[in-house]
Amino acid sequence: MNDTEQLENIGFEELLERLEESVDMLESSDLPIEGALQIFEDGIKLSKELAKRLAAAEKKIAKLTADESGEPIVEDFEEE
Repeated sequence: MNDTEQLENIGFEELLERLEESVDMLESSDLPIEGALQIFEDGIKLSKELAKRLAAAEKKIAKLTADESGEPIVEDFEEE
């Protein structure tokens, strides 16, 4: 199983947690350059997978909130 297949089988929240852990490790430790580069590469893969999922969710939301002509209804999100 390759990296992409492995990432696709992990939930969004867990991927985000792993990315946060990678950032923490890079910010707080004296890693050798090889270790830091590997963590950075893994973080980039996590970031790309998370961005892909967010884009897919955005498309789904736009589709669910389309008007009669199929145009997405865009409204500002208001925090409660």
